[in-house]
Amino acid sequence: KGNKGDDDEAIQHQIVRAKEGDVGAMLAMGDLYYYGARGMPRDQPQALRYFEQAALAGNPEGMCGAAGMLVKGEGTEGNIPNVTRAVELYENASATGSVRALNGLGYIYFYGQGLEKNVTKAFEYFLQAAETESDGDALFNAAFCLETGLGVVKDSSRAVGMYRIAAKKFGHFASVRTLGTMLMEGRGVTRSADEAMQYLFAAMHIGPWAGWLRRGLDHYLNDYYEQSVNCYLHGGELGYEVSQSNAAFVLNRKVGLSRQLTAPDSLYSAVVLDHSTDLELCTSEGTCLPPLSSASLQPATRGDVSSGWILLRELAMAAHLGHRDS
Repeated sequence: KGNKGDDDEAIQHQIVRAKEGDVGAMLAMGDLYYYGARGMPRDQPQALRYFEQAALAGNPEGMCGAAGMLVKGEGTEGNIPNVTRAVELYENASATGSVRALNGLGYIYFYGQGLEKNVTKAFEYFLQAAETESDGDALFNAAFCLETGLGVVKDSSRAVGMYRIAAKKFGHFASVRTLGTMLMEGRGVTRSADEAMQYLFAAMHIGPWAGWLRRGLDHYLNDYYEQSVNCYLHGGELGYEVSQSNAAFVLNRKVGLSRQLTAPDSLYSAVVLDHSTDLELCTSEGTCLPPLSSASLQPATRGDVSSGWILLRELAMAAHLGHRDS
């Protein structure tokens, strides 16, 4: 159920709709091929073609999807990046007010990917995106430049304001952690140990699993499945359920086990066997954290390490996987 790939009637219907010019279907098919979801193979050239089709139809999400792949050389002939085309697409999308495009342009100029590095221009793009207050990463990027004086005159007070919005409105992990440190040290804000501890306590409970999730996804998207499992195993040891279910998914679908997990083997058997077996991709952008209430900063909760998880971990070890440095 939900993993029939080309035999899935809903996917076949979606392919037809995309051919008929339905932009939403084009984007959905691009995502399916990019991530290899619902039983579809990962096919980056096919994903890029769908995103390009949506871009030609004037859709900013299609422009950003194609641009993001072109920057990394995903789906291109010889896997060669095409930054010139990526910038063109991002600029067209940013003209529609796309925050994702503004962030993409800022990233390219900040790191000098395929063109001359220009942190001043990067900050301008980050700031445009941040001023919409609709994306935690955009706020963090602009705040980081302001805090460090990269591409703009250093302004720690203004940076604190942006970190605060990103932390409270989006639960942005790096903003939560940085704001706690700045409050503790009195940088750009009146020193407040009490308020600092609220943020640092939340960051402590969020813990390192956010980074392991992001790394696990990065490895998965690059077809390094064993490294992906190792990263998810680290997050799973901390009791974070998304990491546990992702480890189960990659083990069953990509690495292979001596036997498939079935109920009642694991509390996460539903993740392995049902429609929800698609990898949870919440870390592809941002850190997949719940928004922190402006009234009370509550740490993200994690589950306990279950007996099902212990079994899954043992199966991973039997497959010659473990906590190697990934």
